[in-house]
Amino acid sequence: MKVLVITNRVPYPSNDGGNIATMQMLESMLHCGFEVKLLSLNTVKHFVDTSKLPDVFKTLSLETTTLDTAVKLWGAILNLFSNKSYNAIRFYCDDFRDLIIQTIQEQKYDIVHFENVYSAIYLDYIKPYTEAKFVLRTHNVEYEIWERAALEEGFLKRLYIQTLAKSLKRYEIQIWEKCHAIIPITAIDEAIIKPYIENTTPSLTLPTAIDVRNIQIDTNNKGDHNIYHLGSMNWIPNQQAMEWFMQYVWPPVELATKAHFYMAGRDMPDQFYNYQSERVHIIGEVDNASEFIHGKQIMVVPLFAGSGVRIKILEGMAAAKTIITTSLGVQGIEAFDQEQVLIANNAKSFTEALIWCLKNERKCVELGKKARTLMEEKYSIENFELLLKQFYLKLTQTQN
Repeated sequence: MKVLVITNRVPYPSNDGGNIATMQMLESMLHCGFEVKLLSLNTVKHFVDTSKLPDVFKTLSLETTTLDTAVKLWGAILNLFSNKSYNAIRFYCDDFRDLIIQTIQEQKYDIVHFENVYSAIYLDYIKPYTEAKFVLRTHNVEYEIWERAALEEGFLKRLYIQTLAKSLKRYEIQIWEKCHAIIPITAIDEAIIKPYIENTTPSLTLPTAIDVRNIQIDTNNKGDHNIYHLGSMNWIPNQQAMEWFMQYVWPPVELATKAHFYMAGRDMPDQFYNYQSERVHIIGEVDNASEFIHGKQIMVVPLFAGSGVRIKILEGMAAAKTIITTSLGVQGIEAFDQEQVLIANNAKSFTEALIWCLKNERKCVELGKKARTLMEEKYSIENFELLLKQFYLKLTQTQN
């Protein structure tokens, strides 16, 4: 089976959830025996020197087109008078369109796989040139993220973000309707998408898998007073989450315990460095996530916006960390409050959960061990690849 994968950025390095999920999908396709070709935008914001990529990208025959996707003030203003999604059109360029068309003219593909909704902006342009099945893998329902983010803003900014969310919703629905199949990461996302697609359009909820064999746990860990957060800090929901945590949760925890808090992630906004203190450590981007989380038992993920699955939570669970998050943060993960994770949806309960962990170290560590067991039983790479292969084989055997 020949699969053409289109991404809106080069999925390297594996330092955020999106890249981790994309690389896992690509490597799983190769393990399934698919012949995979990868075309990626190489955005200025996340530019990658392709001459220094791992060998797997040679196997994927990666080709790229450089594009500046930065928000332009004049473009954003003009877009207010358009019916197009500004979030999406920033990922369009003629050169990448031509590269895709050239690729599908030179080689017949069974499937064109769009890795997230933004890369699918090229769907209409390439449709006349191929009989391949179009498959969309949704990392999130993007418009929902923006709708929730708008609620946290002031009046004028809220109106603007709500406008972006409305146009993005129209765009997403159009893409869902045009695809032959959809692979959501969570059942919740699939439930949102289903009403907009035909009953004949197959979908497969396929959560990101974790290869626990490659994730070590702190075998000598007996609980500690180190709390951490690790996530991409250029993502608005993460910024809002950590501002909330630092304002409403950390102060009472700091007073009641001897805990230290460590925050890491690429593109750390400057305002977070203002929180730096003797017991608050703002790290910014880290080269090695495994080294960063070593010696830190408690991971906090106080998300109130976003969809999809939080890859960093899955990795934390696989590393036997004690996860404290919200109902939204654990969305799409078959984990339950006080069994594999702790769920807290307001400042009071979040604070209480943290203090409980710090004062009940043995039980805290046990919770992390149960999370690790769940990852081993429910989120294996082997199961992911079996379901993916079956789904694609069935899809390509059906008529257009």
